[in-house]
Amino acid sequence: MCGWLLQELGRRLKSINPVVAEIFTLMSRDEARHAGFLNKAMSDFNLALDLGFLTKNRKYTFFKPKFIFYATYLSEKIGYWRYISIYRHLQRNPNNQMYPLFEYFENWCQDENRHGDFFTAILKAQPQFVNDWQSKLWSRFFCLSVYITMYLNDHQG
Repeated sequence: MCGWLLQELGRRLKSINPVVAEIFTLMSRDEARHAGFLNKAMSDFNLALDLGFLTKNRKYTFFKPKFIFYATYLSEKIGYWRYISIYRHLQRNPNNQMYPLFEYFENWCQDENRHGDFFTAILKAQPQFVNDWQSKLWSRFFCLSVYITMYLNDHQG
């Protein structure tokens, strides 16, 4: 999930629910750290990614929070399992660890897992998000779309 969105949620919830606001703020910090690792790695290869143009040139579509929560939950949990598989492979095969970024990978994996756990708690705390037939269909849709995306990314020629 985008760090700026987590940070904004933290700001807006501060007076309503300070504990949840702090969790969003901490997750924002984690995402900023991940972005910093990636930006440093990219700069080592003379690459850069500037996403600033998105906020200036793109029209945003509003999604209800429950859809954001579903998508984020799946992204964080599935991301954890993908990353932990890579981490375990690198632990068994240290000669494949080609870049220092992977020295931080275990903590990164655990960040993803904790974020997924938090979104699990959000969904469970809001039964109306998960208990009707429409929510179950949306959940299946998000799960299927994430797996299809992973498959296509992993099997591109």
